[in-house]
Amino acid sequence: MNKKLLYNVGIALGDFIAFILISILGALLITKDPANLNKGFILTTLVISLIKVGVGFILGTYKYLWMYSIRRNLTKLIIMILCLDLIFLVLSLVPYISKYTGYKDTIYVAMMLMEFAYLVITRFAMSIYFTYFYKAKGKNNKELVRTVIIGAGSAGAMVQTELGRTKEFGYKIVGFVDDSKDKIGTLINGVKVYGPIININEIAKKLEAKRIVIAIPSAGIAKIKEITN
Repeated sequence: MNKKLLYNVGIALGDFIAFILISILGALLITKDPANLNKGFILTTLVISLIKVGVGFILGTYKYLWMYSIRRNLTKLIIMILCLDLIFLVLSLVPYISKYTGYKDTIYVAMMLMEFAYLVITRFAMSIYFTYFYKAKGKNNKELVRTVIIGAGSAGAMVQTELGRTKEFGYKIVGFVDDSKDKIGTLINGVKVYGPIININEIAKKLEAKRIVIAIPSAGIAKIKEITN
């Protein structure tokens, strides 16, 4: 079993167990009677939890990389889970089904709230782990290359965020270089903007930079050649 599949299965298994425990806890909080956790309730809980995880696999929610697009991925996941809960909630209103399963609408409401909290907490925790700890694992002893970003616009800031927040690529952003007088001397996420670009050689020597990244989407071939030369 490869690492990617093991990662997906591990998260799915964790969700499956969590959904079961949340359902049981929700029932206990609402009914306050352990006797309500009968065979029908336990079986229904297992089936519902399995359906949620199964639908998650079908829709690809367990393929998300939680260090990127955390809000968008989390929103999709929550919508999927809550939609399934609403379907089960409607079914629980049918007298025969409610009698057999032991589920009540109030139990579903409590369960939905706890699932929302669980998904938010776990996914943000995963995002933080993979972004700031997992990616840096094994990189602590690696010497980072001092790097200057040419272009202090939105593209430059995005490059700094992506390359500078982890040690995965081996960059240490030490400065920006730009031609805009309004930007020279300011800070972008704590990194100073220097300029103009024509002085890149002197600036790179001053900052002891060993690598330069061009982050000017609008720059044509002539401009890039000028900078490179």
